[in-house]
Amino acid sequence: MVNTSQEPLLKKFDLDRIIFPQMTKASTSLSDYARFYTMQRIQKYRNTSQLEEKVDNHDVDIMYHLLNARDEETNSVYSDHELLGEAVLLMMAGSDTTATALTSTLFQLSHNPAQLQNLRTELDTHFQSSNDISVAVAENCKYLRACIDEAMRLCPPAPTNIPRLVGAGGITVLNTHYPEGVCIGVPNFTLFRNAAYFAEPHAYIPERWIVDSDTHDEESVKRAHSAFKPFSIGPRHCIAQRLAIKEISYVVAKLVYQFEFEVVGRCGTLEEDVLPDSKGTGPDDDVLAEST
Repeated sequence: MVNTSQEPLLKKFDLDRIIFPQMTKASTSLSDYARFYTMQRIQKYRNTSQLEEKVDNHDVDIMYHLLNARDEETNSVYSDHELLGEAVLLMMAGSDTTATALTSTLFQLSHNPAQLQNLRTELDTHFQSSNDISVAVAENCKYLRACIDEAMRLCPPAPTNIPRLVGAGGITVLNTHYPEGVCIGVPNFTLFRNAAYFAEPHAYIPERWIVDSDTHDEESVKRAHSAFKPFSIGPRHCIAQRLAIKEISYVVAKLVYQFEFEVVGRCGTLEEDVLPDSKGTGPDDDVLAEST
């Protein structure tokens, strides 16, 4: 999506539709998709008999809980507009970003066989078989987490800035004052490749996240963590970041433990990053991976 909050002229004159036609079309399609199926589910679950049947069968889902949630102060249920907002949030922030992190992690591991082997070695020390892999153990595998974090650093699920509105009285950052009401943010893609925080910023180096007296000392690891906030920080940070890490850790552990990965066909390198063209799309080169 195009962040028009920091470029108000794009929104005012609909320039985003002209400059990024495919991107804005895809965004509209997603919103329409979410609206259609959310309203369809609302009508279905508001049937009292169906709600009771789902409770009796202990077969409840997220939409069921949203429809039955009540405000603690007013005891009122969500409006259709609020339900739609929650549904769009779940589709985009709750699934699309996790899929992006999974894809980038497997992509990087496929292109870095040494790191892939290091990960397999760690998994072999924790699990005797694929059936032994659990979320609780997987999310505490240090090298696995380092591989995931490094992939999200190079290919952040939210690569643009996460906008914040300056509060009352304004704020001063590095001697620059931003008045109240101004929308500010730092693009994750740019920050995560800043050489001031990450040595060899374009290289896939999971080891940078693990303190090692020979290569990465505690200071360098702390410096890297200080600039790495893929889920944002503060009261508006990603509400499901712990769930996302659990999901990604478990799936990557399962796939790497069970399958061999090999890149087939041509694809670019990290040094050949290609920015989207005016249509919001990148090159058409196929990127294929083979698993056995």
